[in-house]
Amino acid sequence: MNCFEQLNADIKNALFTRFHALRTKDDQDIYLQDLLDVVNIKRKSQPQNPENSKGKTCSFHHYVPVDGKRRNVCQKVFLSLFNIGVKRLKRLKGLLKQKITPYDKQGQNIKGNAISKEINVLIRQHIESFPVKETHYSNKTYLYLDAKLNMKIMFDMFKVKYSTTKIRYSYFVKYFHEYFDIHFGRLHVDTCCKCEELHLKIKSSSLGDAAKRGAVNKRRAKKFYLSLKESTDECKIHDDLVVITFDYMQNVHLPEVPVQDLFYLTQLTVSIFGIHDCKTGILLYLP
Repeated sequence: MNCFEQLNADIKNALFTRFHALRTKDDQDIYLQDLLDVVNIKRKSQPQNPENSKGKTCSFHHYVPVDGKRRNVCQKVFLSLFNIGVKRLKRLKGLLKQKITPYDKQGQNIKGNAISKEINVLIRQHIESFPVKETHYSNKTYLYLDAKLNMKIMFDMFKVKYSTTKIRYSYFVKYFHEYFDIHFGRLHVDTCCKCEELHLKIKSSSLGDAAKRGAVNKRRAKKFYLSLKESTDECKIHDDLVVITFDYMQNVHLPEVPVQDLFYLTQLTVSIFGIHDCKTGILLYLP
């Protein structure tokens, strides 16, 4: 039994998932390099042509973590488990021989004003310091920051916090979009019907007062969310207060069944009703 067959499917999937869950190529390369060992060759065979021989001085052992231990595998299995190419592995081996930590320099200009890794770490820590909320609509999870924030505000706060750090706003924006999939403000999944109606009427030249009614309706919505925020903040301070919101989320239609006896059952819908505890952040779904 070869080394690939000695690993069951769960171990293979766990190794693959853990490796590709690393967010950057640098993190992946460091992870791979830690699984390699350099072994010096003590005895070498005499080459036929010593002048043209490069003289191989070392070899490498490949390992994978299994049950808290490092298990030795061949190079072919190592490449297959992590789905990487020979050139990438060869580069990591060359850097390991020189005792150099791998860093991805692709697409970077080697200039005196290049952004260092330490600054990138500060940017990441700054962005991750803001609280992130999750939407509870649809199957896909969306992350979003507070509606009062935007990219310019976050950048200005970074400059105040790290006044000696020199980065441009364009680089901050590029880093944010490259490493974070986060939105600003509430996602417009359930928009107000009145706002949508007035927004369409604003475009009509014959209905000039629609803009005023639209602004009034938005002020009412803003007042509601401001009151909700103040109440939520207050209940987190006082133990004897609690804020609960009720959210009529959506109707889910029952699937159509090609059976005559069940025809009228297909006319039914299931109403999803949400109860949200603003103090603890717990959301309950009631059909």
